[in-house]
Amino acid sequence: MQRKYTYTVRYLDDFLLVLPPRFPIEEHSARFQSICEKLGFSEAQDKREDGTCVYYLGLILDTEKMEARVPEEKINQAIADINKILKYTFVPMKKLQELLGLLEFCVAVFPIGHPFLRHIWNMFCGPERRAKKLSKAARHNLAWWKKFLPIWSGTSVIQSKREKVYIATDASGKKGIGGVEFQTGEIFSTRVPRRHRKKHINWKEMYAILYVFTSWSDQWENKKVIIFCDNTGVVRGINKRMIRGRAIEPLQTIFLLAARRNIQVAAVWVPTKSNALADALSRFDLKKIANIIHGWTTASRFPPPPTNFKDNVKDLPTIAQFYVYHGLAKSTRKKLDSSINTYKEFCSLHSYAPAFPIKQRTLAHFIALEAPKRTTQWINATIGNLKSHQKDMGLDNSIL
Repeated sequence: MQRKYTYTVRYLDDFLLVLPPRFPIEEHSARFQSICEKLGFSEAQDKREDGTCVYYLGLILDTEKMEARVPEEKINQAIADINKILKYTFVPMKKLQELLGLLEFCVAVFPIGHPFLRHIWNMFCGPERRAKKLSKAARHNLAWWKKFLPIWSGTSVIQSKREKVYIATDASGKKGIGGVEFQTGEIFSTRVPRRHRKKHINWKEMYAILYVFTSWSDQWENKKVIIFCDNTGVVRGINKRMIRGRAIEPLQTIFLLAARRNIQVAAVWVPTKSNALADALSRFDLKKIANIIHGWTTASRFPPPPTNFKDNVKDLPTIAQFYVYHGLAKSTRKKLDSSINTYKEFCSLHSYAPAFPIKQRTLAHFIALEAPKRTTQWINATIGNLKSHQKDMGLDNSIL
């Protein structure tokens, strides 16, 4: 749509109206056209489409099949362009930019393909040139797309609700990796291959998640997998589809497996002490593993998690709620409660209400008063405990 007046600097384009089933399209379409006329916009009739299957922003949206599709000609064009660019040593930046435009269409339907564009985008960093040498990392990204696009249908199922699968994983230094799936109770514990033992802990944590997907993802088709992990960098990397360093390699493979089976992936940070079983599995701590699993099978002997805790994790299976809460030893939870009570007393004394969610100014004042009489270890542990408690309450932890 283009504004009729000559002084227009910007114009609006491509509107999509989504209506409930059996709503009169003609009535709403006429109302939309009337609004446009009042605003001084003219509608391009050749672009107008009504119905349950429309072409919008270069994609095909089908509400009968509940699918979003990339047109086949765009996929074929992307494959052809990738093959041409891989033959270059010095690639023309204009051609690479055009290819990125096509791949962005694919990512719109296939969002977990975003990590595979990172090194291609990096080619545009630095001084502008007509041509640049194709980096090894960008070549690997293009090779992945070359392998994936021919076997991809170009279709993504639009699902309003997916069945959820909950897993927890962990990696421990040079020892090993471990994980558990709560629905089935399946667990794994294995050593990190010798050639990988000196790699960064982020890589090992990501490798543990990759191991889970390699082992069990064939059971998770069209589901949403939620990963409990105690590494903030890995949690952020999974949720943002991007991570710095070599951990990007297992991350890309995770999303390749997820894409093949239409799996949504999300990660949730949990404190190390709450990730008790995965931690024990990664350290081959057989006594601790036995105690935790015995606790599962005799859950009735343990007090249930408090109501305020269960309310904030009600989407988790009962066994997962039990695991996350009782993963902390009684002595540890007592220390956690002690530091939380200290913070609450401070808030009450200085009229900071409510105590949660924690505000930056309140936390700074609390630390300033406690620091002279406490150790650095106590301060760090208390911030961790507050973060864990706030997470249990279902509150935002961005300032902690």
